[in-house]
Amino acid sequence: TRRWSYISPDVMVVTPPAPLPADLRSYRVGSTGPPPVLAVEVLSQRTFQQGDLTLKPVIYANLGVAEYLLVDTTGDYLPERLQLRTLDGD
Repeated sequence: TRRWSYISPDVMVVTPPAPLPADLRSYRVGSTGPPPVLAVEVLSQRTFQQGDLTLKPVIYANLGVAEYLLVDTTGDYLPERLQLRTLDGD
């Protein structure tokens, strides 16, 4: 199992090709549907240490997530409280 096999954002927006079942308990890229169009991470000391700024942007880009929004409610981790990263194809 790859280290990031179970990575999940705090919030995500998906546009599946068909309605998802009402009782769906988890969403898996590839088996449940396409990658999220938006992944949101709310930064904290723990998630900052787990790679919200370093590891997760690479993983989400490799999965094809179009936009990655970082939310820093305390101002401790980013110079601005919101940072939007957009997948540019590279």
